[in-house]
Amino acid sequence: ISRLCKTLSEPRGDLAKNLFGKAPGADLKALGYEELLTGLNHAEVSLKRWKKDPGKKPHISIQGLWVQIVNLDRPFIVDSVLDEITAQGLSADLVMHPVVTQNGENLSLVQVHLKALDAQTTEELRAGLEDTLRDTNRVVADWEAMHRRVTDTIESFKTGLPKGINQQDQREAIAFLEWLTDNHFIFMGLRHYIYEGTPKKGGLRASDEPGLGLLTNPDMHVLRDVTTLVTMSPEIRAFLTSNAPLIITKAGVRSRVHRRAYMDYIGIKLFDTNGHLTGELRVIGLFTSNVYNQSVLRIPLLRRKVNAIIADAGLKHSSYSGKALLNILDTYPRDDLF
Repeated sequence: ISRLCKTLSEPRGDLAKNLFGKAPGADLKALGYEELLTGLNHAEVSLKRWKKDPGKKPHISIQGLWVQIVNLDRPFIVDSVLDEITAQGLSADLVMHPVVTQNGENLSLVQVHLKALDAQTTEELRAGLEDTLRDTNRVVADWEAMHRRVTDTIESFKTGLPKGINQQDQREAIAFLEWLTDNHFIFMGLRHYIYEGTPKKGGLRASDEPGLGLLTNPDMHVLRDVTTLVTMSPEIRAFLTSNAPLIITKAGVRSRVHRRAYMDYIGIKLFDTNGHLTGELRVIGLFTSNVYNQSVLRIPLLRRKVNAIIADAGLKHSSYSGKALLNILDTYPRDDLF
């Protein structure tokens, strides 16, 4: 890096230090002076193109062995980009991610060094990265609105008791939703669906209220019925006709944001002032990593399941067998337990 910077003007030298300064020295040495200079040139060009773009859209450049991305500095950019690269069967030799301030804006400058790509692979990677960054920016932009919508729903649950739902279920549902909004869930999509028809033969349709995040598009379906994505699956129909206030399950589509996994699905029943079912607030996203590390006894809804299992086994929490069973449940795959 010192050798590279000595040959550059001060602004270019500062960018080189910012770009390569925290990368492993052995990896930089393996690339060599000329390849690093090529990477620096690509970074400069991408930053200049961003500056000229009034739309502030993500800028993606794939030149030679370098993938160059400029985006507003937001969460999930790097891990989402690397997951897309991995999903396409590619491997990153070197990753740099400095934050660059330009015209008062903080920009994520992501630079990835790959093996040589053919033309088809290059275009497939570009298209995948465009979709990934579109989803990531949409999720981040609407996160506060999604969080606020769920918080408003919690307040509506507190004001009245919907028909058929007992007070214990109501309290536990409120506790779970409050726990969810306390940094235990990455909100990625939200949409209000209206329930129409009879309880057994009714259906859901997207309301005219705009969706948020990944559910901005009213035609995007996240439930799977065997092989087809649908608005309502048999599981959700059974939920809507039950006395349960909410459901936690898995969506039928994977997330492109943060980590490649099937998204978690939270279905929340909505009621009118008379306590009659009017629809569902559909929330998709991912539980945060700390959810998988904390005790199940600290998670609303799961704690009821665990306590019921231990009670049905005729055990006490303080007994040897009770503690052994609790340890099994505490280390049981968390998604299956939900």
